[in-house]
Amino acid sequence: MSVVRLIVTQISSVVDDDGNRGKEIILEEFKNRQGIGGPQEIGFLKEMMDQVLRNFGQGYSIRSQPKIVLRLNDEEYESLGIKFEVNDIYEVNFSDGNLHFNKQTV
Repeated sequence: MSVVRLIVTQISSVVDDDGNRGKEIILEEFKNRQGIGGPQEIGFLKEMMDQVLRNFGQGYSIRSQPKIVLRLNDEEYESLGIKFEVNDIYEVNFSDGNLHFNKQTV
């Protein structure tokens, strides 16, 4: 299991090719003065995302800053049970192929 702290930096409304409405939520590395989210956690996240993209056969490379982009239709967003707001900080746990979001207070 690996943990990284991410902050919601952007939330946008989106419409897919079939006309379904949804949201795009962008979470990026949260840097604070205590140094949480150290190089070991960041390296794990980059390695995991590189592996995921290789499995999909995409030629993308990972930026040096951990980032998650969620594109969810309205039904998926509601079923997630999380109301994301810009500047919210989440501790994201990666374990057994699952993501777990735990809202943090600063």
